[in-house]
Amino acid sequence: MVWILSRGLTQSKDGMLDTVYNMEDRKRILSSINTCSEEELLSTRLFTRTKSKAIINYREKNGAFENLNSLLSVPGIGLLGLQRACDVLKKLDAKGLQILHEKSAAVQVYPHLSKAKQKTVESVVAMDIQGDRVTWAKVSRDLHVDDWNQSLIFDRPFLRYDHVLFHNSVKKFLEQLPEASLYIMENKVYRYTNIRIVPFITNLRILEAVIVTLLNGADENKIYLMKSQILSSFFNLSVGGERVSGKHIVQDIIDEKSTMANGVILPSHLVNVYSQYDAIQQDKFASCLLLAIALYKLVILKP
Repeated sequence: MVWILSRGLTQSKDGMLDTVYNMEDRKRILSSINTCSEEELLSTRLFTRTKSKAIINYREKNGAFENLNSLLSVPGIGLLGLQRACDVLKKLDAKGLQILHEKSAAVQVYPHLSKAKQKTVESVVAMDIQGDRVTWAKVSRDLHVDDWNQSLIFDRPFLRYDHVLFHNSVKKFLEQLPEASLYIMENKVYRYTNIRIVPFITNLRILEAVIVTLLNGADENKIYLMKSQILSSFFNLSVGGERVSGKHIVQDIIDEKSTMANGVILPSHLVNVYSQYDAIQQDKFASCLLLAIALYKLVILKP
């Protein structure tokens, strides 16, 4: 690695980067910067989401970057950090970055669907189960969001319910749930941070089990689980090892600015439904939508 400061260059930083890399390296770096999406830039782990978004916004407003030093005009991009990125990008073209992103997002993708099953999927319902309600998003094969809603199952989620009540309430809920080719949920891991939440987690696990059992029925392959880290990795929702909200991606979909969720059609009346909920429930809506999108892009529609 060649460091600018260690070379003892006395010129100003204007034009400095272009003297460090040869023409072929500069061409490869600029090709990547000018063509990669925000998510592909994130997959390099060279830029934060804020910086990746800033690069894309600057590029859309001012056109393609003509030289390396013009990148220093992007808010938040510093000289030394940019050189570290250039040292990596000179070894990867745009296609290489796309492959890197796909590999980082698709490691151990679950569920596994056969090619024959993939071809028959016309719609997916993704669900997020809480102790008292279920949120869902129904997305068709053309990535049109057909339905986006939630149903209250219990009014007091912390009480210990008997199995009959669970069964009857869930059965009534499933009668309202949209029909789909398959159903999917996140395989979440819950932390017992306080003994007081044990009854809540217990009810939640029983609720999940009843929903899975009743949905599957005689068909054991109607409902699937996807590991949480798959979704976090695909949409870059992990910060410091912790999952963050995907509401900003939903907003990008609404504004038609999304990259990883490109092609998703979200009708205005469903946007109005989403806007009526508080921040916590909007996060549940976002999780469902992103889960369905990830399933389509990583499994069902993958070439």
